[in-house]
Amino acid sequence: CVDALIESGIKPESGKILVTGASGGVGSTAITLLHALGYEVTACSGRIAQNTAHLTQLGATELIERSELEEAAKPLEKQRWAGVIDTVGDKVLAKAIAQTHYNGVVACCGLAGGFGLPTTVMPFILRNVRLQGIDSVMCPIEKRTTAWKQLTELLPQSFYEQASETIELKQVPEYADRITKGDVTGRVIVKL
Repeated sequence: CVDALIESGIKPESGKILVTGASGGVGSTAITLLHALGYEVTACSGRIAQNTAHLTQLGATELIERSELEEAAKPLEKQRWAGVIDTVGDKVLAKAIAQTHYNGVVACCGLAGGFGLPTTVMPFILRNVRLQGIDSVMCPIEKRTTAWKQLTELLPQSFYEQASETIELKQVPEYADRITKGDVTGRVIVKL
C-alpha cells in the first residue's frame, strides 16, 4: 500500500495520509512505514481509546474513531487526505474516497468491515481520485522481495516489540476468536 502511494506520486508534502484499521497488523505497519518516510499520518480505528498511546508511538499524529467514517458518504466531501491506506472496505472506504484530495490515491487491501463499496463515480471523475487495489496473494516474487527488503530497512527494531505479540500454537483458537472480535492490537506471531 505504501509503495502504491509512492509510485503514484504522493509525497510527504502532498498532505495527510489516512490509515484505516490502524490498530491491526497491516494498519500498524503502514503507520510505522509512513512515519519513517516523513508522512503525516492520521490513524482511524474502532479502538482509539485503548490504543491512543500505541498508535502515537508508531507515528500517528492524529487519531479518529472509525465511527466518524462509518456514516453514509456524500458523493463528494471536504478534501482531507492526500492518500489513504484502507484495510476496512465498505462504508469506511466510501467515506475515505469521498474525502480524498484532487489527484489523491486510495490503496485498498482489506475488507474487515465488508466487501461492499457504497459510493459514486464523482470522486474519480471530478477529483481524479485513483483507487488502487493491493493484492498479496498473486503478487509477483520480485515485488515481494523488494517490499521485504524495504521492511528490513525502514521498520525499527522497536516496532516488532510494540506491534506484535508472540503466542504458543495451543493459543491459536483463543486468539482466532479474539482477532475476529477485534480484541487484538497489531500482529500475532505463532511460535511453533
